[in-house]
Amino acid sequence: MPHIVLEYTDNIEIEDTQALLKKLADALIATGHVRRKGIRARAIKLTDYLIADGDPAYHFLYATLSFRVGRTPEILNLLAESVVSTLEAEFAHLGQDGNYLAVANDIHVLQNGIALNRHNLPAERIID
Repeated sequence: MPHIVLEYTDNIEIEDTQALLKKLADALIATGHVRRKGIRARAIKLTDYLIADGDPAYHFLYATLSFRVGRTPEILNLLAESVVSTLEAEFAHLGQDGNYLAVANDIHVLQNGIALNRHNLPAERIID
C-alpha cells in the first residue's frame, strides 16, 4: 500500500502516463510516510462522464488513494495534498484560457484482516 487510481477525462492529453504515475508515487514517497515497495498506481481514461452541465471546456482529474490502517488524519491529509498539488502543477494549463480544471481526491483506509495483500516483490531490488 498505497494504491493510486487516477481517473481522468478523455479531453486531457497525458503524453507519458507512466511518467505521471511515477511523479505521483514520488510525491507520496517524499512525504516520508510511504515506501516505494508498497505502491501500485494506475490511470484510467474516462470516456463516459458528465461534469456539471457538460461543457467540453471542463477537465476532471480524480485520484483515489488506498492505505492500510495506522496513519493519522494529519498524515492522510499530507499524503492527499501531495498528490493533488502534483496534479495541479502538472495540469495547471488546463484551467486557463476559458477552460476549467477540477482536481479532487478520495482516501480509502483498508481494515486489517479484510483487505488481503500477497506478493513476492523482492525488497532488495526496490529502492526507497
